[in-house]
Amino acid sequence: MTKKLLFIACLFISLTRVANADDSQKIVSKVQKVTLFLNGAQVTRTSPVNVAPGTSTLVFENISPGIDVQSIQVRAAGDFTILSVKHELNYLNEQAKQKHVEELQAQQKALNDKISLLNYALTINQEEYNMLVKNQVVSGQNSNLDVLKLKQALDYQTIRLTEIKKKEQLINNQVTDLNIQQERFAKQINDILRGSSTVTSN
Repeated sequence: MTKKLLFIACLFISLTRVANADDSQKIVSKVQKVTLFLNGAQVTRTSPVNVAPGTSTLVFENISPGIDVQSIQVRAAGDFTILSVKHELNYLNEQAKQKHVEELQAQQKALNDKISLLNYALTINQEEYNMLVKNQVVSGQNSNLDVLKLKQALDYQTIRLTEIKKKEQLINNQVTDLNIQQERFAKQINDILRGSSTVTSN
């Protein structure tokens, strides 16, 4: 049997004059009493509230979303009349959670773009390396080049090949760091999505 909460809100409201009262007043209530039953529980919440003369809307937030709406009772003491009681689910916290996930996913995409550019740079770097190695072999087999020019060409190619390898190592290190950041973002997103629902009642 599905367990639902029987919610009784006991409001102790004192009338005071408040200038420029808001259309809706958010109220924090505290659990005063809980009675357990075989198929649920009765929860009594109380809160003292100051209201302005005229019509006021009081919003009691952070109530369990699993309450039995038909069992809600509101009682109060004072020289006023309760016009109506309405229940609604509050998805604002859930929306904030979703917004956080979307922000993390946007950062993930930015990292993916950086990784793609770095991988493209690696490809270009490797092509330049292959071309230099090929030219180095051709130069070494060319007997028409004098020894000085051949040495200069080989020295240049050696320097460039070393620079290319250093650049490759630097790029690989950057890719590794970005992948670690990606894993952290993925873990954060999974932790948020695995978390319990943050939907509450008003």
